[in-house]
Amino acid sequence: METKDKYKGLTKNQIKNLKKKERKKAAKRKRDEEPEPEEVHDLNGEEIQGPQPFVRQGAKRTRKFEEEAVDEETTSNRKDSAGDFEDQFEDEFEEENVIEGEDWEDIDDKKKVIEVAEAPTDENMQDDKDEEEKIDTSKQKKTQENKPKEVFLGNEELKKDEELIFDNSAYEMLHRSNVQWPCLSVDILCEDRFDKEKYSSWFPKYVNNLNPTLFEKKDEDMEDTKEETKETPIHLPTKYPLDCYVVAGSQAPSKKQNCIYVMKWTNLYKTLNEEEEEDDNEEDAMLYFESVPHLGQVNRIRSMNGSNIVACWGNLEGKGKVSIFNLEEAIQRVEKKHKNKSNTMSHKKYSTMISSFNHSQEGYALDWSPLRQGLLASGGNDKNIFLYEPTDTDFCDFKMHDKPLKGHKAAVEDIQFSPRQEHVLASCSVDKTVKLWDLRDNKWKPEISWQAHDADVNVISWNSHCPFLIASGSDDGFFKVWDLRKLQKDLKSEPLTSIKWHGQPITSIQFQPREECVLSVASDDKLTVWDFSVEASKDEIVDTEIPPQLMFLHLGQKNMRELRFHPYYDSVIISTAEDSYNIFKPNFDPDQQEDDEEEDDGQEEIHQMNKEAQELQKRLDDMTLEAH
Repeated sequence: METKDKYKGLTKNQIKNLKKKERKKAAKRKRDEEPEPEEVHDLNGEEIQGPQPFVRQGAKRTRKFEEEAVDEETTSNRKDSAGDFEDQFEDEFEEENVIEGEDWEDIDDKKKVIEVAEAPTDENMQDDKDEEEKIDTSKQKKTQENKPKEVFLGNEELKKDEELIFDNSAYEMLHRSNVQWPCLSVDILCEDRFDKEKYSSWFPKYVNNLNPTLFEKKDEDMEDTKEETKETPIHLPTKYPLDCYVVAGSQAPSKKQNCIYVMKWTNLYKTLNEEEEEDDNEEDAMLYFESVPHLGQVNRIRSMNGSNIVACWGNLEGKGKVSIFNLEEAIQRVEKKHKNKSNTMSHKKYSTMISSFNHSQEGYALDWSPLRQGLLASGGNDKNIFLYEPTDTDFCDFKMHDKPLKGHKAAVEDIQFSPRQEHVLASCSVDKTVKLWDLRDNKWKPEISWQAHDADVNVISWNSHCPFLIASGSDDGFFKVWDLRKLQKDLKSEPLTSIKWHGQPITSIQFQPREECVLSVASDDKLTVWDFSVEASKDEIVDTEIPPQLMFLHLGQKNMRELRFHPYYDSVIISTAEDSYNIFKPNFDPDQQEDDEEEDDGQEEIHQMNKEAQELQKRLDDMTLEAH
């Protein structure tokens, strides 16, 4: 009767929310009572499909580790049609039967205890034997669950009898999908940058789309000055479901099969924890896309600060081509497909290419200036860096500067414009160096050059929050962070941080927007998130295999190539690999997430009560009018 009184007078929706809170509190109490394991991983029977996160409590934050076994069948069955995202964690729960009113008393009245005394028979003895076997099996299962656990770091292959057990609370959100051909490069488009007039007025006001807190005067005759302005938040509240626009370039076997994918990922809901129920109103995550023809494979693709103007480094039979596209029409078609909830291909042809520039060799280095609208730089295997600028304000045509930047002794692998100084450019190369260039210098030679690694330097990232920090990653698995204020010209400089944790070449690296110390790295089949502000506590026994700064490990993608932080959604990462795209948000603090969810539930309940009160007031007003 106590249960009956507890839910008496509540609506079904209120009962559902109340039960959800009770389950969360019970799960939290259970976790608090259990002793914290030093390490987490599990070794059991069969292979599990889907992401396999692992949770390990670390120095000052919770660190997450996960592994995802690739579903080969899914990879082989790619289609050019609207497809659901795979969300491996959306566990389905049967709805609880809510018994209201007199039914509670009926159940209590009908409860009876019936005792039957029977003589033992062969059938009863067999039943007892079966029951004993079930008990033994249950004990064995519990013993297996209580075995010591370890963290799986993905450094070795699973044995035949090993199984990865994941903790889905490691992710706040995780979705996976693919299209027909693999893409080795990806970039993010921002919906508010698609309108030319709005974008043109927006551009000069901010240093870049990742860090709008500082403004720099553009008068080149004046000394560079930086003045603080009122901070305008660029990160949107992570209000689920999320929508995300993405552009990627394909790696098809035939040159005529290649294309640029313009995609919209929609209905990206949070990952469900075990004690949570799926909302009946939640729609499946969907992918809508448009294919834009591109002759030859796409080595790298970059959007002009999130707008519909996109540049590609292409590879056509060993020769290179830098092409610039206006994807406005393609984006409109994607929106139409979303509206119609169909990926039906249109056969109507339309022109998207603005300009193209041939090069003697292919390349990978490509970047747009965040400060000078329309300025593009490319670097290739010919050791040169070329600059491109628009000939008009509508970006209808571009021209390439005749004189390239010369100084590298081998292929240029990556380029990054400074987030604060429009005339400064950084580049890295197979010659093991990182160089800084001043575009105001008529000599067009590097101002600073230093040997950053003992192997090919593949990628660099300029910190948009602290413009004197640059990160670099090399072929030998090292990645380093450099303080530009401490570099010594023409001498060997020492990095602030040097970490050798990845066993394969670093293929992508990026500082998290508006974060000084958070960095993400991709190498082979792993993606890691590091926080260099974290230090091991004095009482903690430091695990030599897991540095204190390693906050998150994401696996499960084959031959991971590139990662991109979303410029609007805090900590949301998109990664592309040979077999799939992943979009996810690590759950660095599960307890804080539960508190936020409880607060959201409370706000939802208040909103529901206000709605019901408004409806009641409306009925009362209608009754008053009828009475008059």
